This record gives sequence, structure tokens and C-alpha cells, in this order.
Amino acid sequence: MMSTHNATIANELKALWAELIPAPLPSDRQFELWASVFGEDVARLGLMKLSLKFKKLSGQMDQDYQIKFASSIMNSRMRELMRKEPGVTI
Repeated sequence: MMSTHNATIANELKALWAELIPAPLPSDRQFELWASVFGEDVARLGLMKLSLKFKKLSGQMDQDYQIKFASSIMNSRMRELMRKEPGVTI
């Protein structure tokens, strides 16, 4: 079961998606996953960068590509943060 905190983050991420990306929202589970794995700041960054890419491509991204792109940004940011923290591995 997802924590209340992660559920709140997932809802905030859904609202951000709806605001920035004129495309159908992924499943609730996807937002829950992003919230629990990456946290609010990293997930928000991924969605903001997705919105820029979406605009650049004039919306020519299917939902799988949208999710993979945002997740890739989130993964890259997490790796970057982990490199800055000595003794932390992912």
C-alpha cells in the first residue's frame, strides 16, 4: 500500500501533467511509481522536461514514448544525485 505522502505526490504529478502536457494521463499506477521511486522534485523535473520535448515534437509522441522519456530523465537525475552523495549506490 502506498503511503499518504506518496499518494499526495502522485496526485500533484497528475495535476502537473494535466497542466503541462496536452495528452492523456498515464495510469494512476505510473504516477504512484514515479512518486515512490523518484520523489517529488525529481519526478517534477522529468515531467517538465517531457513537456519541453512534447512541444518540440509538436505532440508527436505516443504514450509509451512519453513515459519512457520522462522516466529516463528521472533516472538520469537520480544517478547524478547519487554520484554527489558519497557512499550511496543505486
